[in-house]
Amino acid sequence: MLVEQTDSNQEESNYRTLPTESDEKLSKQVEVLVDHFEALQSFFEVYNQYQGLTHEQLENIYALAQSLVSKGNYEYAEEVFFKLTLFGSEQARFWSGLGKVRRQQKKYTLAADAFSVASMLDPTDGHHWFDIAQCYFISKNYSEAAMAISSALKYMAGEHAHYQAAQRLDERITQLINKEK
Repeated sequence: MLVEQTDSNQEESNYRTLPTESDEKLSKQVEVLVDHFEALQSFFEVYNQYQGLTHEQLENIYALAQSLVSKGNYEYAEEVFFKLTLFGSEQARFWSGLGKVRRQQKKYTLAADAFSVASMLDPTDGHHWFDIAQCYFISKNYSEAAMAISSALKYMAGEHAHYQAAQRLDERITQLINKEK
């Protein structure tokens, strides 16, 4: 801290401090911590609200989220799906629902993240991999799309309609990757 003397004949108690760069950094860090604390506080309010939900109640909330999607209320549906992932984090369909809502809102990176969690929870479901590939394709991240579509094709082999769509996307990704070379 820099100190400025107000009068050269005055005692040390009359010195005032000037903010330094480190003080400003500290102030910004405190602001960030307060923001994180508020977010955490909000999380615990939601957690307490949903703590102890039965399977049937979670199913009803899931149905509500799907209904919101069908009505085009994606912002609120995203909020409901996000809360479902907090309290049913082991359920791939909650993560997949969150990913679909985010993709609908053109939040492709966030959608791919949600689909990735779904694919970790249920790695043999080719639909999750296909959804990831679509998000990366739209985002023009063709190398990531290629890896995801490879897994989609591997796990969708028995599904004729979806497998054909995955093959078409794979062909398009390959063309674009070759074009970039």
